[in-house]
Amino acid sequence: SSATLRKDLGAQDRLRVDAHLAAIRDVERRIGAFDSAADSISFSDHVSLLSDLLLLAFAADITRVATVKLGMDRSQRIYAESGVEGPFHPLSHHSEAPEKIEAYARLNAFHVRQFARFVERLRDTADGDSNLLHESLLLYGSPMGDSHVHGHDCLPVVLAGRAGGAVRGGRHVVCAPDTPMANVLLSAARALNVGIDRIGDSTGEIAL
Repeated sequence: SSATLRKDLGAQDRLRVDAHLAAIRDVERRIGAFDSAADSISFSDHVSLLSDLLLLAFAADITRVATVKLGMDRSQRIYAESGVEGPFHPLSHHSEAPEKIEAYARLNAFHVRQFARFVERLRDTADGDSNLLHESLLLYGSPMGDSHVHGHDCLPVVLAGRAGGAVRGGRHVVCAPDTPMANVLLSAARALNVGIDRIGDSTGEIAL
């Protein structure tokens, strides 16, 4: 039990365990506050719960790998919290209309804010003498560079975290035309000491 465990720990470690258990209880409480109806929880609260569950798993070293998809590309969902009234998929086919592009940009900014919250939570969670963000590498992006024509060139990708110091960060990297997305995946995997030479149609690594 946690009580037995605490007896064998020093004062500092007891504080860490207590904080972790308190975080677990908080997530349990928040989950219990919602019923089974899909509309009983807002999108941001849903993502927040998923993020905090991942944070707990990373902090306890239960897993070191996770994949999260925030929504379907063809979703007709209206993200009311974003302040945009139109559904996601029709706005992605904006026909170059400035007002639709602006609304679609606000929708994407809303999604990015969900990711940013998780990044901040990792940054604020200690991991030995470091923090979880420094020791991790997160990839956030989109499968389309121009959603109106389903264009797969110039994909927007964010890499957050330093992979324990293997990634410099704080830079905007523009890849050469026709660089495979697989090159980004390969570079991220190699930064995390995954012993592979290629992924899919990768042609090399990108300096991270």
